[in-house]
Amino acid sequence: MLISRPGNDFNEIGINDIPVIPTSFYMSTLGGYAATGAYGFGALKNGALWDNLIEVEIYTPKGFYTVTGKNILSTTLAAGTTGIITKTKMRLVNRKYKKINIVKKTFNSLSKALDDAFNILNSTEFLSIRNYGMAKEIDPEYSWDKWNIIYGVYDENGQSYATKDIITSFAGSYFTVVSKRKVNYNSLNISLDELDKKSRILEEAKCLINAEITKSSNKIFSRTYILDYTKLPQLGYNVNLHSYKVNDIVKIDFTNNDRLEKIIDFKQKVDPEDRLNPGKINTNLNI
Repeated sequence: MLISRPGNDFNEIGINDIPVIPTSFYMSTLGGYAATGAYGFGALKNGALWDNLIEVEIYTPKGFYTVTGKNILSTTLAAGTTGIITKTKMRLVNRKYKKINIVKKTFNSLSKALDDAFNILNSTEFLSIRNYGMAKEIDPEYSWDKWNIIYGVYDENGQSYATKDIITSFAGSYFTVVSKRKVNYNSLNISLDELDKKSRILEEAKCLINAEITKSSNKIFSRTYILDYTKLPQLGYNVNLHSYKVNDIVKIDFTNNDRLEKIIDFKQKVDPEDRLNPGKINTNLNI
């Protein structure tokens, strides 16, 4: 177990034993990640941030509170609207190998890529599905097909990379393209069942697609980044990456359906006058 104050950053404590690591680990603090983070490298195997937090201490206008269990959902993704996180307790994992091997496979359809991906979900540390345009942006020298999967496994064979290099080169690849190409982007959370049944929608979409398969509360789904689009595909639900409103990030969440309600209930309990980050959360669930 790791007990940390909010200002500790990932470079100070090391990342190899952290269960889920943000792509911005090189400049992130644990307190900031606990307040605004969600997924990252390791989430497919170990779950989202809140699945690995044991306890969160938070200072609010009504004083200190310590939250545990499902109540941790009232502080994560709340983005500072309910209080200031002052301490976290997180479980650790024991990664046997410090390096990971990258496997690349190519397919002529998304449905075929998904069939293969479903078979390796329980044995990989991360798994990305990219269409041709996205894969070519990241690795222009490789011979990609229409749809491709890139995943990482710990073993003693094949080409290996340090964990920190994996995070910046693979898990955080969508933002690499955004920074390089200056294209528009957004995110959809799509259940694997819907992704499988409606794969043709993404196959016909005119955009760059990077689907990161991840897990939250033991439910596996696709955190799907859509880049350089004219119309957002009608799948899953939109996690509006460009909104400052908490409601736009967590208003619909098929992995934790009561998250927004928990955040609002805690907000009304500890900050009924909306002094912390005023206007950042709408406490009316009907809107």
